[in-house]
Amino acid sequence: MLGQILVAAQLAQKPDASVILLGGTVNVGSNAVIGSLAVGTLENFNIDLMLSSCAALDENGAYELSLETALIKQTAVKRAKRRVLVATRAKLFYAPYRVRALDAYDRIVTTADREQLKTLASKYANFVTRQA
Repeated sequence: MLGQILVAAQLAQKPDASVILLGGTVNVGSNAVIGSLAVGTLENFNIDLMLSSCAALDENGAYELSLETALIKQTAVKRAKRRVLVATRAKLFYAPYRVRALDAYDRIVTTADREQLKTLASKYANFVTRQA
């Protein structure tokens, strides 16, 4: 289940891939599918593994720049059995719409170093750091 048009197009080139794309309004800036139709579609699926990025990350949670994107991700978090958040060190800034608290994710993968994440890593055991 995908909400990113470009990612869906790339995966559709794989002979063994079965790609389901959410319906809804296409956000021109991100090429993501957003809106109530996309949220409604997600509500009808059980998700085994959710891999998600975010616009920002701090000790209170993962954030997005648009309310529509935050709503899609909130729904996906609710429907997923396992949740992985991926955030580069550049994501440690402000964005207005909270998706979820960090403890809602089973794993958080980031390229930020432990010093940058001192507060977060001491509060949450689900951080994995990787070299950029």
